[in-house]
Amino acid sequence: MKKNNVLVLLLVVLIIFTGCAKGDVSAKFSEQIIDGKIPVFTDKELDDKRDIISTTEIPRKVEDNVLVNVNVNMGKISGICCRENDYVVVDSENNKLLIFDYDDNLVKEVGRTGNGEVEFLEPVDIAVIDSKVYILDSKNYRVQILDKEFNYIDSVSYYSIVEKYINNLYVISISVDKNGIIYISFLDGDYNKIISYNPETKNFNELGENFYGFLSEYSGTVYALNNRVLVEGSGSTEYSIRTGRNSLFELNDDEMKYICDLHYGITPSGFVKTEKGVYLVSGSYQTIDYYNDQYEYVNSLAFYENITLYSYLALT
Repeated sequence: MKKNNVLVLLLVVLIIFTGCAKGDVSAKFSEQIIDGKIPVFTDKELDDKRDIISTTEIPRKVEDNVLVNVNVNMGKISGICCRENDYVVVDSENNKLLIFDYDDNLVKEVGRTGNGEVEFLEPVDIAVIDSKVYILDSKNYRVQILDKEFNYIDSVSYYSIVEKYINNLYVISISVDKNGIIYISFLDGDYNKIISYNPETKNFNELGENFYGFLSEYSGTVYALNNRVLVEGSGSTEYSIRTGRNSLFELNDDEMKYICDLHYGITPSGFVKTEKGVYLVSGSYQTIDYYNDQYEYVNSLAFYENITLYSYLALT
């Protein structure tokens, strides 16, 4: 099968869109976010914003592009990454990697349950750069680094950063920049920053504040897009998390630079940054959406139904 410039999408377990948004009614929705510190909202602010946009919602222009569904014996799928001649799927339930060719044939399985080399406990995401494969090994609280043939090279433990949060921790995404700096993000729980690790200095940094979302690398730079926002709680609940402002950032080791907002309330559950812009999976609208290089909504490439929590998107 000739490899075309197609989106490969694996839809898995639910969470519930925007050129750069303008004209917001509250400073919390329109202000630039400094140092990645996303505001904490109230339910009323989010409800008021939702009510205002309900009559000015962007038109849904759904195309007829093909969704590729791979029918193999897989457990819970938690990540996907495309390489030149194959793509790799993370099976977190069975603690292994599944390697497919572009005719969707399963050609190799890698890994097993454990805490040794090329062993995993609930791996949740994968990144590939400079012929190295990075596996986010969530319950071992580490990143395993493999060569292109999936042989063990090294591992980086981030346990010391998250130790006090492990009873309520949901790590979700990994990406690596052109300098080999590793970035890790979270989607829920008590830890709400992005972790970066510099392999030259062996130092960790914590970026941003109140960030829950996903990461994507393009041309050696890593980008972050938040999924939901932190909301002030009431009664015995101090905070909660819900759909709201969706902001795009550029990461650089110890810096988290705000780029712009995409549409309010799209709840991105996976995205890819490219030269042409951003492709994302909208959990709220259950669509695969395309934003151009000015971050303006163009169209929805596909619509999907009956998805229950997270989706993983990769571009060949």
